[in-house]
Amino acid sequence: MTSEELVRKELITFLHEGEYGVYKALEKRQKAAREWLKSELYQFDGNRFVFKEQGYVCKFVKKDIKEIDHKALAECISHYLKTKYLIDQELFVFKCPEEFEDATDIQEFQLPAEYYARFTVNKKGKLLLLQEKEYYSYVPDFWSARMEVALYVERNQRYKELQINYNRIMELAKELNKGFKIEEGSISIIPKKAKYDEEGLFSYLGEREYLNNVTVNMEKLNELVKLGILPKGIEKPFVQVKDIKVDLHVQSLDSEAKMYQALNRKLR
Repeated sequence: MTSEELVRKELITFLHEGEYGVYKALEKRQKAAREWLKSELYQFDGNRFVFKEQGYVCKFVKKDIKEIDHKALAECISHYLKTKYLIDQELFVFKCPEEFEDATDIQEFQLPAEYYARFTVNKKGKLLLLQEKEYYSYVPDFWSARMEVALYVERNQRYKELQINYNRIMELAKELNKGFKIEEGSISIIPKKAKYDEEGLFSYLGEREYLNNVTVNMEKLNELVKLGILPKGIEKPFVQVKDIKVDLHVQSLDSEAKMYQALNRKLR
C-alpha cells in the first residue's frame, strides 16, 4: 500500500464511521456553548468563575483592538538596541510590500515554504455530516452555567480525541506534498504565510529600508520590556486602541496552572 493509498483509507474510514461528522458537530456545539456561557455569566459580578467539581474555569478576558504604527515603532526601538540584536530576538518580521512580491532579488531571501493540509467536503460529503440543531434557542429555567460546564467538559474530551485523529490524518496528507480527491471531497496542500531570512534582508536592503518594511512582534516586545531591556511604555506613542473585545476563555484548572507556570518561567 502506497502512502497516498494509506491516507485515502484513513480519511475515508474517518468519514464513513461518522467520526468526521461528530467532530464538526462538536466543534460548532462547543462554540455555541461558549457563547451561551458568556451571555449567562456576564450578568454576575467578577471576571473569573471556578467550577471545582468539573475542574474547569471560565474567565472573561479583555482584548484591545489596536492600530499600530509598526514603521515608527521599529525605528524608535532601533535607537535603543542594535537592529541585528533585535532580529536575533525575533522582534522584527519582514512584511513583503506588494511592489516587492515579484522581485526575484527579494524572493531569494524567502525561506523554504511550509505547508498544511486541508480537507473540504463536497455535496456528497455533506450528506455524511450530522444535522445541526439551533442550540440555546430555548433554555429551561432550571438550566445553569454549572450544568452547561459539566456537559462542556464531557463533550470536550470526545472532541479532543477526534481532533487528534483528524490532525494526524492531515499530517499524513501533508507529507504527500500533493492534493487528491475522493468521492466525498478533496485534500488541498496550502502554503503557509511566507517567512524570510531576516538577517539576510537586513544586510541586503540596509537598515532604513528594512525597518520601513517590518512589523513588530508585540509579544516579544513585551518580554524585552518586562526583562528591563527596553523601557516600559515604549510602544504607547505608536499604538491606538480602536475597540475593546471581551472573550470568554473556558479551560481546565490544570491547563490554566500550566499556562501561568510557563509564563513565569519565560519571565525569569
